[in-house]
Amino acid sequence: MLQSEGSLYLAGLFLRFGVPLGLTIILTWLLRNLDLHWLEQADDTRENETIEEAQLSEACWVVHNLSSDDGRCADLQEPCWRVRLRFEGNLSNQCLDCQFFKDGLLENAA
Repeated sequence: MLQSEGSLYLAGLFLRFGVPLGLTIILTWLLRNLDLHWLEQADDTRENETIEEAQLSEACWVVHNLSSDDGRCADLQEPCWRVRLRFEGNLSNQCLDCQFFKDGLLENAA
């Protein structure tokens, strides 16, 4: 009888302390892995934004690999879409999707 009561006592202690402690350890491990995954995603996003900012800091002629040898553009810092609009009178779909064009519209609207 004493041995049976001792086993029940140990089983009760395990259920009372061991199970919550084990669940806490597993939950901590899962949340840590989730946090590491989110940090990796944030780093990837920052790298992509840095690449886009570097491209936008260059002249759009360089980004789009356009030639300014035809003499239409005296200043390479002027956006290519603005030169194209002045000389051709219209813009292509590529220009309408370009980030330089969108930024230029925002500057003119302000």
